Amino acid sequence: MAQRLDRDKFAKLVRACSDAKDLARGKRVHAHILDSGGGGVVQDSFLANLLVQMYGKCGCPDDAQRVFEEINPKNAYSWSCMMTALASNGYLEHLLCRNALESFHAMLVEGLRPNSISFMSILVASSHLGLLDTGVQYFQSMSSDHGLQPSSDHYQSVVSLLGRTGELDAAEELIDFQAAGCSGFLEVALGSLLGACKTYRDVERGARVAHRLFELEPRNASPYVLLASLYASLGMESDVQAVRRLMKDRNVVKQPGISLIEIDRKLHKFTVGDTSHVRNQEIRRELGRLHELVVKQGYVPDTREVLHDVCEEQKRRLLLNHSEKLAIAFGVISTAPGTTIRILKNLRVCSDCHAAAKLMSKVTRRKIVVRDCHRFHHFEEGKCSCRDFW
Repeated sequence: MAQRLDRDKFAKLVRACSDAKDLARGKRVHAHILDSGGGGVVQDSFLANLLVQMYGKCGCPDDAQRVFEEINPKNAYSWSCMMTALASNGYLEHLLCRNALESFHAMLVEGLRPNSISFMSILVASSHLGLLDTGVQYFQSMSSDHGLQPSSDHYQSVVSLLGRTGELDAAEELIDFQAAGCSGFLEVALGSLLGACKTYRDVERGARVAHRLFELEPRNASPYVLLASLYASLGMESDVQAVRRLMKDRNVVKQPGISLIEIDRKLHKFTVGDTSHVRNQEIRRELGRLHELVVKQGYVPDTREVLHDVCEEQKRRLLLNHSEKLAIAFGVISTAPGTTIRILKNLRVCSDCHAAAKLMSKVTRRKIVVRDCHRFHHFEEGKCSCRDFW
């Protein structure tokens, strides 16, 4: 009975760390599980599966892989957890996404039946790798070969795959075809398509999709900001201002960007232009130093990302003070050289911060992991796991 209580307690703790993306506490819970079981491995496969999930959600697919390899025997859920951890993180050169595809085949070879989670992971991996034909083939095989009914999440993943690979006509057609068939599908799918329109600079479709979202979610600032950013990327300043006026008329307020970083078990929060931190002066000096280094590497501030009606110099200052840049600078001065910097961001990372973070990873010789509201970004040696599509 006591052992069962310990298992339930540990399961709740691991799930809590997983939901909160709390890596430091998750590792401490993992250590307690090892101490309670002995032998240096997690003896309970149920807890091991939860740990694989937790490490994947916290942006540590390598740790997830190590726990997974110790699970014996592995069931279909074990494989699904591992594939999800690999696929959701992408990774440099996308080796982990390829591992997710290989894991799927390995599961079939072992005679284990894939479930809906398995296929979700495969679709995400196919999207990260830009494997359109592969992803569509797996999606079709769900029902034809395995008798599984695709959910709204599966359809959303296919829309994302089509958008990533530039098949915007097909993505929009799928959205229109499936709009009434899956609860909660339309808003997320249209948001994904709008992001793809920005990437491919499809302004006509982007405007059409954005206005559909305005009707569905009139108080959600995200589609307004994305559309304005699309206009800005094409130099359509009058249209940018029109979107800003529309937001003002409808009392739509953009949520402030917040970046969180944990150092020595203490959570530090940064907002744009934040000067409240006790080490503010050190952070500012380090940010200035990093800015000089990345400029030498070719960084040019993308002032199109600033939608405020201010001069160019003020736009550059605003960009330099974005919350994730402040958090990265703080991480550099607060941890030993070579330490991975991990940041949680409540909004989508802007293109300027994305470009800067890539080069900061190069000049600091560090891995920088940013979890924004859409995906993980693993920055390393001047590259990002998302391949500049998010």
